[in-house]
Amino acid sequence: MSRAIFFERLSLSVRIGTGKEERKYPQRLLASSKIYLGDLPWGNDSLAGTVDYDHLIREIVRVSELSEFSLLERLAECIVDHVMTFFPGVSGIRLALWKDPCPVPFSVGQVGVTIRQNRTDWEKVRQHANKTGRIT
Repeated sequence: MSRAIFFERLSLSVRIGTGKEERKYPQRLLASSKIYLGDLPWGNDSLAGTVDYDHLIREIVRVSELSEFSLLERLAECIVDHVMTFFPGVSGIRLALWKDPCPVPFSVGQVGVTIRQNRTDWEKVRQHANKTGRIT
C-alpha cells in the first residue's frame, strides 16, 4: 500500500532568474507535489504520528522565499533536500515547479521542471556529496 500527501498550485514568491535584473523582484511560481509517506503506522489518528502537511507546506514556502535562485532546477533540488532532511516520515517526493505566467513568447500553458526522488537514492547522493565535500 502506498500513501501520500499532495498539494496543487501552491503559490510561491521567489527571486529567480538567470540574470540579476530578472532576480531583482520576486516572481510568482506555482508548485504541485505528491509526498509519499514511509512506514508510518496504519490507522493512526495522531498528528504526531504522521507528516503534518501544514508544517511541510510552510517549510517549502520558507525555503523557496528566503533565497534566490538562477534556475528552477536548483530550487527544486533545495526543496527536495529540505523535505528529506526535516521530514523523516517522507519516503519520496514528486515535485513540479513553473513560473506563472509562463515567460516565453509562445502560446503555451506551462513550462517548468519536475523532479522525483526517493529517500534511498537521496541518501546515497547525500553520502557521496559528504565524502567528496560537494554538499548541496
